[in-house]
Amino acid sequence: MSLVQRARIEAYLPLKFDPAYQHALDWLVLEFSYSFGGCTILEHVAGYYLDQKGDIVPDRINIVYTDTPLELPRQQRLVEEYIAGLKTFLTKHLYQEEAILITAHSVFHDVYSARHGLKLFIKLTA
Repeated sequence: MSLVQRARIEAYLPLKFDPAYQHALDWLVLEFSYSFGGCTILEHVAGYYLDQKGDIVPDRINIVYTDTPLELPRQQRLVEEYIAGLKTFLTKHLYQEEAILITAHSVFHDVYSARHGLKLFIKLTA
């Protein structure tokens, strides 16, 4: 079996019953699907964070991730630029949040499942 390296991008979105959060989740699903062919959502995940006052706060989150045709570290700059665009959109629409976590790391796919075309764009339409 032959493996190829891909960059996985993950966005951690707070689960709140506010239309802005559902809009952000819907937008992220469309963005990842049109850019990279799809995404996966892990819903209602228990998370914790340290707030600005130093308190540990329990939180429910959705983790949305996609595997891109980009390689880390070779194409790290492209990944960073893409994540910056995601973060700009999400912080604009989820302005109540202290922070929004977006991560990238390498994963390896078998060659058959890794055949996706690269369509790097961000639909910044609200």
